[in-house]
Amino acid sequence: MIIKLKKRFLAFFTINYENFCIKNGFGYKTAQKSHFD
Repeated sequence: MIIKLKKRFLAFFTINYENFCIKNGFGYKTAQKSHFD
């Protein structure tokens, strides 16, 4: 039950993060790359 909730939350967060990046002119992958560099 908790694992399902966590997975759902993570998916929701990831989608929101991607939308946030797109709105701000960042690609999800480029944002990830610069985060690790």
